[in-house]
Amino acid sequence: MTLLRRLLPGGQPRDGEVTSLTPSDASRLRPSLIGRFTSEMIAEHVEAHPDLAFGVAGQNHYGIGGLWRRREDIGEVVEISRGPYRRAILGRLLDAFEARGVPLVVLDFEEGAGGGDFYAAEGFATIDRIVEYDRQIQALPRPVQAVPVRDYRSGDFDAVLEVDHASFPWLWWNSAAELDAYLAMPGVMIIVSLDGDRPVGYAGLTVRGTLAHLDRLAVHEERQRRGHGATLVTFVLDQLKAIGVRRIALSTQEDNFRSQALYERYGFTRGRWSYEIRGIWLRDPVFA
Repeated sequence: MTLLRRLLPGGQPRDGEVTSLTPSDASRLRPSLIGRFTSEMIAEHVEAHPDLAFGVAGQNHYGIGGLWRRREDIGEVVEISRGPYRRAILGRLLDAFEARGVPLVVLDFEEGAGGGDFYAAEGFATIDRIVEYDRQIQALPRPVQAVPVRDYRSGDFDAVLEVDHASFPWLWWNSAAELDAYLAMPGVMIIVSLDGDRPVGYAGLTVRGTLAHLDRLAVHEERQRRGHGATLVTFVLDQLKAIGVRRIALSTQEDNFRSQALYERYGFTRGRWSYEIRGIWLRDPVFA
């Protein structure tokens, strides 16, 4: 997979060679108007991920990689400019992820939507499908109080992360960095359900005026089927109605039938919107 670099005397790359971008290189790029990055944004990305940004000597082409959901073990192709060097840039990005020991590389949603045929030809395939549910917050089911619940506290961080990993498959685990970033976002609320004093389930949601999104619903696998999920869902709906939220949406895996049954029991209906997570395995697949 590795591409050999042909250099001019003195170590300078020949025109058309794929090379690592420096911040000064990035600042001179003129990204396409249909792209999502300015040259300044690319330069900032190079500062943060110097080994995951590539350009083409003498050309206005680039490729940017990142860490999916701030996961050190899942890479992401964020954007590759269109043109004749696209495949070569992708090869360098995949080499860089392989050097990091990353087993899986996924496509940013917008990048995949705009280049499906190209990436399919390069070996990217669907690894999960996501579907949407939503409901109006009007007449609500009577809150279930099978287990105690309370607001998240700073000391709950490790327990919530443990619940997360014991509830979701490997692909959807939150990293500590992702959870930290999520907690810092405006409008985020987390409710935990308890077994004694310890959180064993949680609901994370984002509120924007009269709209809300249920970002996460997790119950430790050892505490499932004991009312934690139902309690969290109905408690969240009741709290949202009290603060004037009118509609709530969520997304879940297409094959997560247990969660879908829970949401449907409490008035959520499946929407038309869905999308695929597409990726390529650089090592044996992980199915934890």
